[in-house]
Amino acid sequence: MDIFISETCENKRNPEKCQQHTGKKLFCCDACNKGIISKMKLQKHILTKTDEKPFICDVCKRAFDQKIDMVMHKVTHNGPKAGNVRNLIPSEINNCDTCQRDFSDRSKFIRHMRIHTGERPFKCSVCPKEFSQSYTLVRHMRTHTGEKPYTCFVCGRRFNQSGALRQHVRIHTGEKPYQCSICDKRFTSNGNLVHHVRVHAKKT
Repeated sequence: MDIFISETCENKRNPEKCQQHTGKKLFCCDACNKGIISKMKLQKHILTKTDEKPFICDVCKRAFDQKIDMVMHKVTHNGPKAGNVRNLIPSEINNCDTCQRDFSDRSKFIRHMRIHTGERPFKCSVCPKEFSQSYTLVRHMRTHTGEKPYTCFVCGRRFNQSGALRQHVRIHTGEKPYQCSICDKRFTSNGNLVHHVRVHAKKT
């Protein structure tokens, strides 16, 4: 197995980071000579060359060739509400096998995996709504409390979401960052642009 290490990374503990400087693949599959950027991905790739399925679901005994696939499968036994993605996914896994996205930040990876599992661990104490991310719950709670923490520095109008404030401020500044690709008309919000584009679609 060949490992390519650039001069930039040769003294680092983790030689896998050298691919950021060289663009070369650090590891090579002995079976097909395919270049792989990380040891973990090489191990996964090698399993695709065999029928080996070493990861067994302890509930139904179904076998999987990838650990993350087995973990995601276990959530389905009790439904997404019962599965705790943060506790189930091993700490060494930070790449999504479902959509092939990689994450350097584990917290972002955990949040991302909830898209696939449907897990919504953050529950509103007032109504039955549940959310996959804590900040979404915080934003939702303002609909119950009436809290509006974002204030326009021009007119003093208050908003419960920062995005709503940003869009409002454009009324004062005249900024129109969203442009129609058909007629070049510009808008203060993406929503207004989408509504406008539908007008073009109806004409065709």
